[in-house]
Amino acid sequence: MRDLTKMRVHDRAATFIVHAAGDFRTGAGMSDGDGLLVDQSKPARR
Repeated sequence: MRDLTKMRVHDRAATFIVHAAGDFRTGAGMSDGDGLLVDQSKPARR
């Protein structure tokens, strides 16, 4: 298993994981139940 903390987390206090619910983002490669890494210290990207 990969350690996401070492790979992607730059600000631990502003980072958390949420779980996707539903199939509204399947075109973007996200599926129901996927874990999404969120870093609130960075601006949102599209």
